[in-house]
Amino acid sequence: MPAKLTLSPMDSEQVLTRSSDGSKPCNATEYRQLVGCLMYASVLTRGDIAHSVCMLSKYMHAPTERHMSQARRTLAWLACTPDYGPTYGKSSVLSGWCDADFCGDLDTRRSCSGRVFFLNGGPISWQSKMQSCTTDSSTEAEYVCLSKAGRLGQWLRQLVPDLGTPIVGPTRLHEDNAAAAKWAEGPCDFAKRRHIHRSYCTIDELVQGREDGSGKTFEIWMVPTDLQRADLFTKSLGQEKHKIAVEMLFHSSD
Repeated sequence: MPAKLTLSPMDSEQVLTRSSDGSKPCNATEYRQLVGCLMYASVLTRGDIAHSVCMLSKYMHAPTERHMSQARRTLAWLACTPDYGPTYGKSSVLSGWCDADFCGDLDTRRSCSGRVFFLNGGPISWQSKMQSCTTDSSTEAEYVCLSKAGRLGQWLRQLVPDLGTPIVGPTRLHEDNAAAAKWAEGPCDFAKRRHIHRSYCTIDELVQGREDGSGKTFEIWMVPTDLQRADLFTKSLGQEKHKIAVEMLFHSSD
């Protein structure tokens, strides 16, 4: 990593909210233009700023100087790292990583989902997005995120063979929440998740397969939180943690 790099896209100690915090309104047009440019970079090659863009996009209607400061900080990160981006190798393995930050949004108390899929050793699809429902625990937030990642993984498993890369066997989904993985992998206490919408339970069939054990689309691999590559897409990390997360994202060994 460059020695001159002394910041991360967003200040992890400064939590952005819609409530008035004494910060003055800024030029809304300038703010929207800046966030739009950051969004363009995030979608194309700079997945490392996806969470920052997700957070900044929430305040388009009435941005303040604090919001503008964080947007400029993200721009400064891009200026310091012009050579950063996905790198690819010879591996043809498709793998997915998903994570969630429970109740990370102080305005709505909703969780943020992050997911990224790797192919040929580099990221090919990534997203940082607030969940559309309010969850009651970190396990539920992780389970919802796991379900969404499974749906995206299904589509990628259909697309990748058309690009000349065959898919052999189940695709690995890396998860760091043991309870959420247990819910998807086998029978669990129905009372604990009976209020979760049935659309999120499709991940069960994708992981468990048919009754005869065949037709498994995904298999869940548990990973420590420190090695969770999707953590970058769920929250603002400190400077050192962010450096490590970006290294895992852009210089994967898969």
